Amino acid sequence: MGAKESEIVPLHAGFDVVYRGFHRRQVLEHLENLEEQLKFTTVDRAEALAQAADLRKLLEMTRRDLDEARARIERLEMSPGTTSGATERLHRMLLLAEEEANDLRLRADRDVTALRERTDAELAEQRRQAEEELAAVRAAS
Repeated sequence: MGAKESEIVPLHAGFDVVYRGFHRRQVLEHLENLEEQLKFTTVDRAEALAQAADLRKLLEMTRRDLDEARARIERLEMSPGTTSGATERLHRMLLLAEEEANDLRLRADRDVTALRERTDAELAEQRRQAEEELAAVRAAS
């Protein structure tokens, strides 16, 4: 036994030796102390057992859920033609398609805005050049 175990449950009590054996009061106090420690230990053990049972139930439920999820994934991977698997795959595909369509719309909007700005700038430049040529023609005539 290690030092820690003897601290938790003391095995030897230092009783004073009196005329006819050990000192009665010390023995009774020691027994009461041991009984109290035993009660606390019993309560702690019961709580630990209850917690272990709860954790065991939770572990079993988690294992069952994991096994069901693995089986479901295997079914989805192995049977591409089934409707249940197809439904989930189609749902995922639709979500991805929607995201891609939104990205394409955003890119197209940005491209249209940039093209419109360039076109407006070029149109303004051509107008300016046309007005300058018109002014030059008018001045020459």
